Amino acid sequence: MDDTRWLAISNILLERRAGNLIERMLDGLPATHRFFVTASQKSFEVPGGVPGGTRGIITGAPRRFFPAGFPAIALYQLTLTGGLGSVSIAEGPTSVFFRRVIVPSGGFIYWFDDLQRPYQTARIEYKLEYLARLTGRSLVDVQSRFHSETIIQWRDANSLARQVEKRLDEQAAGLRQFVAEAKRQGMIDATQLRLEIQPTLTDLRPVKPALIPQPRPREIILDLRSLPGATAVPRTSTTPP
Repeated sequence: MDDTRWLAISNILLERRAGNLIERMLDGLPATHRFFVTASQKSFEVPGGVPGGTRGIITGAPRRFFPAGFPAIALYQLTLTGGLGSVSIAEGPTSVFFRRVIVPSGGFIYWFDDLQRPYQTARIEYKLEYLARLTGRSLVDVQSRFHSETIIQWRDANSLARQVEKRLDEQAAGLRQFVAEAKRQGMIDATQLRLEIQPTLTDLRPVKPALIPQPRPREIILDLRSLPGATAVPRTSTTPP
């Protein structure tokens, strides 16, 4: 399923507060932590963007031709771009529109739908937006919990390892709190969830006397059966994407 259709369905389910929508957004959503090791405390600009979250740019749209002698025909396209002639069909963090396109006899139109159908991103940014909307948190808060960045000044290997573990512990605690609060509000039916933090380490020291090993992934198993105050809220049983 291409992103445009996925977003349209997700927006409708968001409006209906469909059951297990948060669980579906969390499913397969990676948490990351990017560590940058520097030689000094000089200011350093971390490369921006959500890892793996590029929405992508589509170019070179195909054309649909209609033979001469055929009457003009109206076609309908889904699009993420509003504007003149576009009608909202599913509002959400990223709204989806449709537009009516008249194909002239003997002419052609650019048909982006053919190009989008096989195109699918990792949808990481989209999922974070849905999690923010569902939980009432700011997008910045949700992004910082799932995608953290830390700059560490090099002292020695032991100090580095301690700081990495401390930051991963703090991120894991933030993710546990995020899921636990959603469970208490009745947004999650599952009794157990598994998340994983995928850390990376970039050595920016000008002189590297020894190779710094990459930190290992941190698995988080969330047992939600014994959370105090958990509630069950009636919701539609529509299956999310």
